[in-house]
Amino acid sequence: MARNINARTGDVHRAVINFTSSTGQTWTEYEGPYAKPGAARARLTFWANHMAKSGGTATGYVEQAETTWRRLDPSAAPGPSAAKARQHLAKGTNAEDCPACRGTNPPYPFLCPGPNEEPSR
Repeated sequence: MARNINARTGDVHRAVINFTSSTGQTWTEYEGPYAKPGAARARLTFWANHMAKSGGTATGYVEQAETTWRRLDPSAAPGPSAAKARQHLAKGTNAEDCPACRGTNPPYPFLCPGPNEEPSR
């Protein structure tokens, strides 16, 4: 869900919510990011009240992260770094799943040649 969170360089916040259903099932969910900690705290309150109606519970806490914005190189592969994104997977992996083979149209049987190898063309 896209929204304007006024995310200039600085802190963003999220709610970490630990749920327990009336049957004892437990799970954790994350909501955010939010520009202010109060918005994340409000989600904790909402879920605590909502779960109480059905006999469950919701507890949690607010996390804070420092954002640093940087311009992406439009030609770089998506992900943490272009070099890491282009590394081959294990030899014999499906080439469609390998970041380094993706888009190279290797010959049948479409297998990744493995680390430190160039894909077959």
